[in-house]
Parts: sequence; C-alpha cells; structure tokens
Amino acid sequence: MDGNEVDEMTAALKQAKRLLKEKSVLLHIVTKKGKGYGFCEEHPGETHGVPPVGAKKEREYSEILGENLTPADIRKMTNDELNVLCDELRSFIYEKVSECGGHLASNLGAIEATVALCNVFDFTKDKIVFDVGHQCYAYKALTGRADQFDSLRKELSLIHI
Repeated sequence: MDGNEVDEMTAALKQAKRLLKEKSVLLHIVTKKGKGYGFCEEHPGETHGVPPVGAKKEREYSEILGENLTPADIRKMTNDELNVLCDELRSFIYEKVSECGGHLASNLGAIEATVALCNVFDFTKDKIVFDVGHQCYAYKALTGRADQFDSLRKELSLIHI
C-alpha cells in the first residue's frame, strides 16, 4: 500500500484493525523517502542523515499541530485535518532537522503512515514497533515530545527517549 497517502493508509489500517480481532495482520507499507521536499525526494541518500544547516523557521504550527495536540485528538480528525497535520509535521521535522541535524529523508517519508497509525490505533493500549529509529520522528512529535526536538543529536536527547 502507498504509505504516503494518509486517506488510503487510514482506510487500510481500519480494515486491518477489524481483522486483528480474528487473526494476525501483516502490512507492507511503501513510502517515498524525502516526500514533500523535491531535493530530498531526488537525493534520498544524501539527505538520509544531515548535519545542522541553520534553516529559518518556515511556519507557525497553529492550524493543527500545536502544543495541546494529543493522540486522542488525532483519532477524531477528518481526512482533511489529517492531511493538514501531515503537511505541518513535514515542515516541523524539516525545520528541526535543519537546525540540529538528524535523519531527514526517512522521516519525511514515514509521516503519512505514522499519522494514519495514530488515527486508527490507541497507543495507550496498542503497541507500535519501528524497525529503525530514524523513521519515528513524527511519532515522537505526535506523542508529546515535539518540544524536545531541539535536543536532536545531543547527549541525552530525544533520540534516547
């Protein structure tokens, strides 16, 4: 399934959640590294892990991604709101990685899949395992740790939490 289409991901995950009551479900989600930023999409290897470059803040995060956003809020969102949230997360992650360094392309590619997972599942009860840590920035931002992104690539940083 296309992991960069939040509407498609949400529908597939809802179906998978229904099936989980009867049996195990394995999903293969394909994402595009660097989604949303042309250079990152064209050069995913070069933008996999990047040093800080001191980018300026691109936008304010008030439309949907804000200080008071909770996982319960995400589960109530419409598809249009989920798409806005994905756009805001993409800008937020790009900005923070540009400031501090970190894994960029893989995190940009995993945003829609992560938002869809948070919309369908309740991670106070359900568990999620990322096979690699450099795809979980969106999940960390959506689970109350957005304010810790300034510590990326520093000792005892968000990476360790």
